[in-house]
Amino acid sequence: MKKHVRWIKLPFSRITIGVMIVLVLTTVAYTAVAPGSGSANFPTQAGESRQVAETLVLQHGVSPDAGYAGTTDVVITNLWENAQLGGWDALDTYRDDQERHRILIRFDLGPLPPGAQIQSAALSLYHVDSEYDNAPQTVSAYRLTAPWTEGTGIETAPEPDGATYTLAAPGIPWATPGGDFDATGIASTVVPAFTFPGWIDWDLTGLMRQWASGAVPNYGVILRTSDADYFGHLFYSRNYAADAALRP
Repeated sequence: MKKHVRWIKLPFSRITIGVMIVLVLTTVAYTAVAPGSGSANFPTQAGESRQVAETLVLQHGVSPDAGYAGTTDVVITNLWENAQLGGWDALDTYRDDQERHRILIRFDLGPLPPGAQIQSAALSLYHVDSEYDNAPQTVSAYRLTAPWTEGTGIETAPEPDGATYTLAAPGIPWATPGGDFDATGIASTVVPAFTFPGWIDWDLTGLMRQWASGAVPNYGVILRTSDADYFGHLFYSRNYAADAALRP
């Protein structure tokens, strides 16, 4: 089976799209060579194992290939608790005198090779603008503890067909409005004041290892703000159609 991964050598130039996972794999040489003619990079006998680093990028409609459709994301908001916004092409972190918008995002890990050791993993979102005021904002990732559906809504008051502030899925409420998640933060990133578009990263290495091992189910993460005053930041969602390379 073809593996949709890119070989790298460490240290490496960082790739900042979707979820980037650096894996350490034990592989097997397919062809025997004469004893003593091998190198540091290749075994000298068939079946001899070696460890190599590979980079796997998960990005909706792009990587590992154009058929990857494993990204789901949605904004939920307590400004309109029944709003279903899974069809939006943007994700945002707006807050006023309190937290208002939260981002839910999940990647299907089916392309992850069995037995891979995860060296590092990062979630990247493409930062495209600020809204209202413009200043740095701390955005933290938390592990979601319940399943949810993305939905297709683009209005603030539709008939919900996916997650809202009060519902994880149609007819299924969150245990706590605003999403069910582990209160221990996974990663925090300060999103800078917007000057030009670029990728913003969250380190999910520890959580990715838990998902890969099956220690906890993969329901994705929720991104929440802990500061700001009447402003937020905008990122492209997996629905962004103008340039697939900028999707998560």
